[in-house]
Amino acid sequence: MTATYDTTLGLYIAGEWLGPEGRDTRDVLNPATGLGQAALPLATAADLDRALEASQRG
Repeated sequence: MTATYDTTLGLYIAGEWLGPEGRDTRDVLNPATGLGQAALPLATAADLDRALEASQRG
Protein backbone atom coordinates (compact mmCIF):
# COMPACT_ATOMS: atom_id res chain seq x y z
CA MET A 1 0.00 0.00 0.00
CA THR A 2 1.31 3.45 -0.88
CA ALA A 3 0.72 6.10 1.74
CA THR A 4 0.00 9.73 0.94
CA TYR A 5 0.79 12.44 3.45
CA ASP A 6 -0.14 16.08 3.90
CA THR A 7 3.19 16.83 5.53
CA THR A 8 6.41 16.97 3.55
CA LEU A 9 9.52 16.88 5.68
CA GLY A 10 12.96 17.81 4.44
CA LEU A 11 16.62 17.98 5.32
CA TYR A 12 18.11 21.35 6.27
CA ILE A 13 21.69 21.33 4.99
CA ALA A 14 24.00 24.28 4.35
CA GLY A 15 21.22 26.83 4.76
CA GLU A 16 18.65 25.27 2.45
CA TRP A 17 15.79 22.79 2.66
CA LEU A 18 16.16 19.66 0.57
CA GLY A 19 13.08 17.62 -0.27
CA PRO A 20 12.66 13.87 -0.58
CA GLU A 21 13.39 13.76 -4.33
CA GLY A 22 16.04 11.14 -5.06
CA ARG A 23 16.19 9.97 -1.44
CA ASP A 24 14.78 6.98 0.39
CA THR A 25 12.09 7.85 2.93
CA ARG A 26 10.75 6.41 6.16
CA ASP A 27 7.22 6.77 7.46
CA VAL A 28 6.63 8.86 10.58
CA LEU A 29 3.88 7.13 12.54
CA ASN A 30 1.52 8.46 15.17
CA PRO A 31 2.19 6.15 18.14
CA ALA A 32 -1.38 6.54 19.40
CA THR A 33 -3.02 5.43 16.16
CA GLY A 34 -0.28 3.68 14.22
CA LEU A 35 -1.22 5.79 11.19
CA GLY A 36 1.33 7.55 9.03
CA GLN A 37 1.65 11.30 9.44
CA ALA A 38 4.59 12.17 7.20
CA ALA A 39 7.43 10.80 5.15
CA LEU A 40 10.94 11.59 6.36
CA PRO A 41 13.68 11.70 3.71
CA LEU A 42 16.91 9.91 4.60
CA ALA A 43 20.19 11.67 3.95
CA THR A 44 22.41 10.26 1.22
CA ALA A 45 26.21 10.00 1.46
CA ALA A 46 26.41 13.18 -0.65
CA ASP A 47 24.04 14.95 1.78
CA LEU A 48 26.28 13.96 4.71
CA ASP A 49 29.40 15.18 2.90
CA ARG A 50 27.71 18.49 2.13
CA ALA A 51 26.59 18.92 5.75
CA LEU A 52 30.09 18.14 7.04
CA GLU A 53 31.67 20.62 4.63
CA ALA A 54 29.17 23.30 5.68
CA SER A 55 29.86 22.68 9.38
CA GLN A 56 33.61 22.98 8.82
CA ARG A 57 33.10 26.34 7.08
CA GLY A 58 31.16 27.51 10.11
